[in-house]
Amino acid sequence: MELLRSQEFTVPRVLLARMAAEAYVRQFWWFILPFPLFGIVLLTFGTHPLMKAAGALGCIWPLTIPFRAYMITGGVARQFAKPGLLMATEDGLYFESPHSRFKVSYSGLRNAQLRHGMILLQTRRVRTIIIPSSAFPGEDLKQFFELLASHGVRVDAKSFLEI
Repeated sequence: MELLRSQEFTVPRVLLARMAAEAYVRQFWWFILPFPLFGIVLLTFGTHPLMKAAGALGCIWPLTIPFRAYMITGGVARQFAKPGLLMATEDGLYFESPHSRFKVSYSGLRNAQLRHGMILLQTRRVRTIIIPSSAFPGEDLKQFFELLASHGVRVDAKSFLEI
């Protein structure tokens, strides 16, 4: 039984890459931070040119995240380039577009956040699904978050209050 249906939506590739890069940095900051710190140490105290080169590489590596996110999101961007729909049912969320059709059960979702006008759904398999909040006009967005919370999905309280 269908509980809620979104309006048709598309997600531009640049916005998709930006949100994916931001989600990656928010989730793995503890892994990203040591590389530039170690790079600064190598640049400061390194005596050999190879040590300084490794230090420069460590400092520059985090700056490649947006480019890598743009390259990685190419396949997903093709799926969301054409208008798609999201349907919330008792079983889970169904995504439908001309290129793909897939289901995500509520137990497979870890949390939901609202950032920069986009809904970020993070799955338990370290995957992020991005939906524009404009796909749920008026009170539908609040109902969508309440539906997710009622099925045990952690909803970011700060983002939920922004609605």
